[in-house]
Amino acid sequence: MKQGADLYLTKPLVPMKLLKAVAGFIAKHLLLRYEREERRQLRKAAVMMNSKPVPALPRSGTNGEKMEEALQKDWEKCIDFHGHQCPGLAIGFRVAFAARKRLEITSAADEELVCVTENDACGIDAIQFLLSCTLGKGNLIYRDRGKQAFSFFLREQGKKLRIRLIRPFNKETGDRNAYQQEILTLPDEEIFSFSEPAYDLPVKARIFKTVTCEQCGETTAEAKIRLHDGKKLCLDCTPEYLRRW
Repeated sequence: MKQGADLYLTKPLVPMKLLKAVAGFIAKHLLLRYEREERRQLRKAAVMMNSKPVPALPRSGTNGEKMEEALQKDWEKCIDFHGHQCPGLAIGFRVAFAARKRLEITSAADEELVCVTENDACGIDAIQFLLSCTLGKGNLIYRDRGKQAFSFFLREQGKKLRIRLIRPFNKETGDRNAYQQEILTLPDEEIFSFSEPAYDLPVKARIFKTVTCEQCGETTAEAKIRLHDGKKLCLDCTPEYLRRW
C-alpha cells in the first residue's frame, strides 16, 4: 500500500506539459479580454470628449434629456459596431434617424424595409446597425454611384424616400472634428435634401439554382454564370470583354 501511495504522489494525474498549455491558454484569453475592454473604454472616453448630444434629431415624449441620452447611447453603439467615430459614420447615423422620422419606422425584421445605398462608405454601418438593413437579409442593396445618397422603400405601405447629403466636407480647408459635430447637431434640412427615388422598388431577394463552373469546378449561383465557348463559367473564370460602352 505504501509503495502504491508513493507512486500516486510521484506521478501526477495530468501531464505537466498539458497543465502549462492550459495555463498559457487561460492567460492569453484573459489578456485578450482585458485588451478588448481597454479599447472599448478608450473609444467611450473619446466619444465623451469629442461628441455632444444630438439635439437636432427627432425626440419623442416630453423628457428631452432622456431622449438625448438615448441618442447618445445609440451613437456610442454605432461607434462600437463600426470600430471608430468619423464624419462618415455621423452621416449614416443622421440618415437613419431622418428616415425613421419621415417614414415612421424603427428597424426591419426582414425585407419590409429596403435601403439602396449609392456608396460603400462608413455611413452604411450606422444604417445597418440602426435600421437592420443588411446584405445578408437582402434589404441592403449597393448601387454604386459614388454619391452620399440613400434611398429607402417600404414594401407594404408603398412609401419611398431618397436622402442625399448637401453639406459635403472640404478636405483642403475643413476640420474633420468640427465637420462631424456639424453633421451631428445641425437640423436635417441643412444637411440633407429629401426627394423620391428615380427608380422603382427593388424586387425581393431570390434563391437561385446552384451551377458548377466547368473550369474551376466551384458551385455558383445560376444568375452569376456566363457562357463562354459553350461552357458554363463563373465570373472569375470568364474572360473580361473590354470592348463595351
